[in-house]
Amino acid sequence: MSHKNTENTSKRNAYGNWSSKISAQLIVGDSINLDEPRQQAGSLYYIERRPQESGRCVIVKITDGIAVDILPAPYSARSRVHEYGGGCYCVFEDTVFFINDSDQDIYQIQHKKISRITQTANQRFADFSYDKKFNRLIAICETHDGNDVLNSIVTIDLNDGEIREVETANNFYASPRLNHTSTQLCWQTWNHPNMPWDGNELWLADIDDDGLIQNKKHIAGGKNISVFQPQWSPRDILHFISDDTGWWHLYRYSNKNNPERIEQLSHGEKEFGLPQWVFAQSSYAFIDKDNILCCYQSAGKSLLAKLSLSGKPE
Repeated sequence: MSHKNTENTSKRNAYGNWSSKISAQLIVGDSINLDEPRQQAGSLYYIERRPQESGRCVIVKITDGIAVDILPAPYSARSRVHEYGGGCYCVFEDTVFFINDSDQDIYQIQHKKISRITQTANQRFADFSYDKKFNRLIAICETHDGNDVLNSIVTIDLNDGEIREVETANNFYASPRLNHTSTQLCWQTWNHPNMPWDGNELWLADIDDDGLIQNKKHIAGGKNISVFQPQWSPRDILHFISDDTGWWHLYRYSNKNNPERIEQLSHGEKEFGLPQWVFAQSSYAFIDKDNILCCYQSAGKSLLAKLSLSGKPE
């Protein structure tokens, strides 16, 4: 029996420098992410992030179990305010308003027709909603002016596209939320060096007959108290999450009685809030006027619960 000598031709490369058939494209190419779900008039809307389309963010609408893309290429719905974005579209009846990634301007989709609402060179928008009473959008605006970056809350008139500043005094803003009658507006604000989970403030103001805010008041939060997800109930009662106790719990604010009061709705070692890296995050929603569907963290677990407005989870 003969034996043949073989020469070892393998090469040794430095750690991490060897070639591999496993590429980043192979890993994420078919990985589609879903984000920002919205329910409107019997339909479900959401953002579908598609790596196979160079990361394009598509608005999808599901009605009666049938999913349809309502945002054609090359449009991509994405906000870059605070760089991380979020809150890149809103829906009212059969109209969808969205922020287009390439120019950061606001567009609308109505009857499959796309039209441009804003046309700016140095502004970005996020976290906006439609104000039916005044036919306008209320949005977070980030203005890049040379080396300065300024944040504000603005209104955008849908008749002529005029942009008007509402609040400008602080470094950051988030969550401008109208009540159902467009008579009150709430928002979050904070300043350097805080991140929103370190501490931010919740403010509330009335809206007069000309659409201007008045009677501003600080409701909750502070430099060392974090507020998360202010939201109006079906009865137009302002709800929010705060870590005033050291745990992110759910509260509601009532100004219908004298004196005004804030009521804590959840209790115990539970975290109902989230680190606010992006806009329009949500950890609770109203099932009806008496019950809230919520998720929270406790003892290292994520839990889903129904919370009655008496504050007792079921």
